Amino acid sequence: MKTVRGFLLLILCVAITSFVHADEKTLTNAEVVKLVKLGIGDDVVLAKIRQAPTVDFKLETDDLGTLKGAGVSGKIIAAMLDRSSTDAGTGAATPVTVPIFAGRPGATGPEGTGQAILQAKDGRKPLKLHLGEFHKTGFGPIGNLFVVYSGAKCAIRTTDPRPTLTIRRDTSPVEQILLVKLDATLKDNDRSLKIGSMLKGGNPFSDKKDAKVDPDWTIAYGATEGPSGVWTITPNYDLPAGEYGLYLKDAALLDFGVD
Repeated sequence: MKTVRGFLLLILCVAITSFVHADEKTLTNAEVVKLVKLGIGDDVVLAKIRQAPTVDFKLETDDLGTLKGAGVSGKIIAAMLDRSSTDAGTGAATPVTVPIFAGRPGATGPEGTGQAILQAKDGRKPLKLHLGEFHKTGFGPIGNLFVVYSGAKCAIRTTDPRPTLTIRRDTSPVEQILLVKLDATLKDNDRSLKIGSMLKGGNPFSDKKDAKVDPDWTIAYGATEGPSGVWTITPNYDLPAGEYGLYLKDAALLDFGVD
C-alpha cells in the first residue's frame, strides 16, 4: 500500500512540475514579433525579454533584418542582443554572431551588445559594442584623427594580463578586426584611439569610414578557429594596465580594461 501511495505521490509531483513549467515558455524571435504586433508598447516587450526564464533568439545579420522588417524597434532588438549575451556569459554557451558586418555597426541603436566574450583567469564576461565619434586635432591639412569613446574607463575589466577574446565569424579576424589600446589624449573623461596622421603620409580625413588605425596603437595577436566558427583571439604578449578593445570598423569597438 505504501508503494502505491509513493507511486501516486511521484505522479502528482511530476504533474505539478509540468504544470508550473508549462508557463515558462522559451522566448523566441517569433514570440517577440507577436508581442510587437499586439501593439502593447516597447516597455512591456522589454520587460518580457528581461523576465523570460529562457530565450532562444536568432540574431544573425539576416535575422536582425527580418526583425526590423517585422516592425521590431531598435530598442527591443538591442535588449534581445543584451539578454543573449548575458545568458552566454553566465553559462557554457559559445558567443553568438556579432551583427556588425552589414552596414554600420549598431544600426539598431547607438549602443548594443557586441556578443564577444572576454575569457580571463578572473571570469568570463560578455563585451558590449560601443560607437565612437571621429575628432580631428590640429590645423588645416596637418593634424591627427581620433575616435573618442565616452568614459575614462570601460566597465568590463580583468586583472589577467593575457586574456583571450572569442568571437564568431565566417572568416579569420586577422587584418579585419584589430586589437587596440586606447588613451585619454583628448579629454580626461574620455578614451581615444588614434586613426591617422598627415605627418605619416596619406589623408586619413578623406573618408572616415575607411580610415585605418595608427599601427602604433594596435597590438599583435594570434587567432585560432574552434567549433562552429568561433575564433579565439590571444594577445602576443602580456597587456599592461590600461584600456583596450577589438576595433571593428566605422568607429565600432568592443572594449575592456586591464587592471
